Amino acid sequence: MTTCLQVVLTVLAAILGIAACALLTSVLVMLLWDFAVTEVFGLSEIRFVHAWALTVLCGLLFHTTATTK
Repeated sequence: MTTCLQVVLTVLAAILGIAACALLTSVLVMLLWDFAVTEVFGLSEIRFVHAWALTVLCGLLFHTTATTK
């Protein structure tokens, strides 16, 4: 394989990996929300898109960076 093709395949694999992690995380948030929050607080169930938005929002609000010196 050529180097250019290897780069393209690596980028595609990275994008698919990120999408798979986002999908898995969002599904877990959706299931946990529907299981716990609907019973405890009496709120309605959420859809996948809402779970994804909550995941992104929490990532933005609670993002931490660690620096080593």
